[in-house]
Amino acid sequence: MAFALYELDLNFFPTPWSLDSWKDLFINQQGFLVLLKRDDSIIGFCLFNLTAADSFAHLLKILIIPNERTNGRAKVLLNEALRKLDADGFSRYFLEVEEYNL
Repeated sequence: MAFALYELDLNFFPTPWSLDSWKDLFINQQGFLVLLKRDDSIIGFCLFNLTAADSFAHLLKILIIPNERTNGRAKVLLNEALRKLDADGFSRYFLEVEEYNL
């Protein structure tokens, strides 16, 4: 899983994480990940870092691969993630965007 997400990150983000960072995420269970798949392929994901003490979720990355965009999939993905986070007691969210992120 880490390698598949690393490849998406590498191909579609201007400042991708290292493979070690992705592996650490899974080893240390530091994130909350929601995947959007078609057949056996990941076509999108969103990743949050959670601070349970503050009921705070920081959206780290969200992606829908380019040929799957414009069909409302990002909205479905984000709404599903927020629904799950809300069910887990998270009520505050934070998004930081890089200045040059198109």
